[in-house]
Amino acid sequence: MSDTAENQQSVDQIVAVIDRGPGRQIQVRLNEFKGKRYVDLRQFYLDEEQEVYKPTQKGVSIPVEQFGELKEALAKLEPLL
Repeated sequence: MSDTAENQQSVDQIVAVIDRGPGRQIQVRLNEFKGKRYVDLRQFYLDEEQEVYKPTQKGVSIPVEQFGELKEALAKLEPLL
């Protein structure tokens, strides 16, 4: 499979879920919007029927071209924790 085909399969996929307590989570996703790919970290909440997690406005989308910068920033943060 080509790189392009592998990358296309991963678009709009949940990469990781971080539990934030009852009915809340942060989802790390690879999304596509208007033909551009983004790494999206966003809070989600469980809907009123307790069936589906829905996104909130709390989050950030980073163009995949800037993912390296994000990794460098997190590496600088780690020793401070």
